Amino acid sequence: MRYVTKGVLVLCPALFLLLAALSFAEEKSSAGQMLAQLDRIRLPSHSFVVDLSITDFRLGKKEREGTFRLYSRRTPNGFDSLAVCLTPPSDRNKLLLSKGERLWFYDPRSARAVPVSPSQFRSHSFVLDLFGSPLSSSYSAELAGEGTTTDLARREITATRLELSSRGRGKTGATMRYWVDKESYRPLKSEMFSNSGKLLRTVYYGEFRNILGEHRPTRLVVVNPVESSVNEVKFTNFTYRDSPDPIFEETLLPGAVTLLK
Repeated sequence: MRYVTKGVLVLCPALFLLLAALSFAEEKSSAGQMLAQLDRIRLPSHSFVVDLSITDFRLGKKEREGTFRLYSRRTPNGFDSLAVCLTPPSDRNKLLLSKGERLWFYDPRSARAVPVSPSQFRSHSFVLDLFGSPLSSSYSAELAGEGTTTDLARREITATRLELSSRGRGKTGATMRYWVDKESYRPLKSEMFSNSGKLLRTVYYGEFRNILGEHRPTRLVVVNPVESSVNEVKFTNFTYRDSPDPIFEETLLPGAVTLLK
């Protein structure tokens, strides 16, 4: 009996460590699976075209609205995207090209496209970033338990918190937080933070539809507390389509609209 008891005493710590390791591995796997599903919802599997409208509000008042057609080309790292302004008439055929983290703007009254920064095109660059590279290529994910949040319909809902930390930047703490439906892994809300932990942007996701093989949000509300602005983004007419490669070359943007006719 003495030897049996001694064996149990030796076995118990080992068993505890094994179970803890398995639990940690399962949690990492669940976080990775959730992140992979978020990427499937964000990024269609092929090149596509979608129409969208963006309405900008500042300090509670409508500031402007416009409609766009977005042409996105699948690449090994995500998507290159060209946004073509359709309305208002004063901005018609203005172009915004996104390739990775680089942006170019083209005005038909100009001779060539010019590089620009995301801060110059607030909600517009956010939409391009939405269809950029997979989150899993830039962030590591950890589950942070459950919590109560408010969704786009202003309902209180219990959701899983997924904390995303940028890879390779030597940071501590999350730079993004997703509030995810526990059953479907659909995003309900996401938050982006600065290095110091200041909230920079909150995005609410709603009106999910079965589009291109996944249930995707067709309405987003983007809240920017820094600029006291709100942007409403609506998507329609998603379709798989290959677009001409030259429209994704910044030096050829002056001829892009002609190629798309």
